[in-house]
Amino acid sequence: MLWLILGCSSNDTEKKENHLTVPSYEECFPHLVEHFDGIYEDLSTAELAPECSGTKSQNHSNIEHVVFLGDSVTVGTYPTEVDGFYRTLLTEKLADYYNLELPEKDWFEVDYDTGQTKIQRSGDFSSCAKLGSKTRDLVSGNQQLESCFTDDLQNKNTLVVMTLGGNDLAEVAQGIASNWSDEALWDKGRETVRDLEKGISWLRDEERFPTPLNIVFGNVYEFTDATGDTTACPLAGLAGLDVDIDDPILEDITIWVSNEYYNISKNYGTDMMFLLENFCGHGFHHDNPDSRCYLGPEAELWFDNTCLHPNPTGHQVISDLLLEIIKG
Repeated sequence: MLWLILGCSSNDTEKKENHLTVPSYEECFPHLVEHFDGIYEDLSTAELAPECSGTKSQNHSNIEHVVFLGDSVTVGTYPTEVDGFYRTLLTEKLADYYNLELPEKDWFEVDYDTGQTKIQRSGDFSSCAKLGSKTRDLVSGNQQLESCFTDDLQNKNTLVVMTLGGNDLAEVAQGIASNWSDEALWDKGRETVRDLEKGISWLRDEERFPTPLNIVFGNVYEFTDATGDTTACPLAGLAGLDVDIDDPILEDITIWVSNEYYNISKNYGTDMMFLLENFCGHGFHHDNPDSRCYLGPEAELWFDNTCLHPNPTGHQVISDLLLEIIKG
């Protein structure tokens, strides 16, 4: 993209400089490129956001309202404190960046009886994410899209932020532990992708949203650092994952789902956060030199003991990655 020097603001100049210094996927994740036989079929046409955070196909300018969708990663969970949730951290940054009205206190708090925030809309922010949600809950189940997008948002320049799919792939892992057939496991993977696409298609409906939405979602991380050793997580039993899953099909499905998430993002003109890539090497085998995700002795753990959720450092990382995509 060409920029005219005359008429460029300092912010425009900064964005130009960031764009020129964005590393390639291979430079961002050399250990994954070396040890995995390709996560994506073709990233050659993708523009990447700064700091190896994800793809970048939208400008995300002049945002008037922000909607959070998805699962418990977005809702936020104990033992991380509310002020450490990525949703809280990102909301505060976006309110400052776009001059938006901050929500009241109850919007940040979690009602563990309903699995959602205590109130769904406050200020210039909405949250319809829910604990335990799967991709099907966008358009069916708890119908996050229908409940969040009221008529007054149809013509607003709205940013949608979402993490979703972790509970779907956890079900695949549980299925392996329960001796599901390979076909049943792949059916679950295909269902995960199909339901995500239904949700993104709903959000991209031009009649429903005359002003196109800005949409950012993450691919799905995993906590074993590509070892399949779910027992390394202290509370794996509570998640039904206290069995060492020595089966390559889990990795195959995880990588396939990530590639399909990317294809959905590309086909619908959204942006995808590289959650899987950035968290690989920060799971419960982060200190294991034999792990293909190993990043060295200084790598920290970014998951809490519930296995599926980020710890405070992980939440900060997710907030930072999303902010790089949105502002970059």
